[in-house]
Amino acid sequence: KFRIRPLEFDGKSDSVYHPFDLDGNRHMEYLRYRGEHTDVPLADMIATFHREYPVPEDLTAQAGDFEKDVDEETSPR
Repeated sequence: KFRIRPLEFDGKSDSVYHPFDLDGNRHMEYLRYRGEHTDVPLADMIATFHREYPVPEDLTAQAGDFEKDVDEETSPR
């Protein structure tokens, strides 16, 4: 739905998201190198997520609808 190219992964090398989608729009960019880890640094990832994407208290009890959100984001404006 987001028109992102599939990632190529050979099981040995890193596979990183493409910076542009199929339509040539910037999809993402890597801004900070976070090092190499022997396991997923889940605690750091969760802390960073909560710091960068705080949720207002009045929204914490609301359930989301992923499919609806994607449709809204990807529909022509």
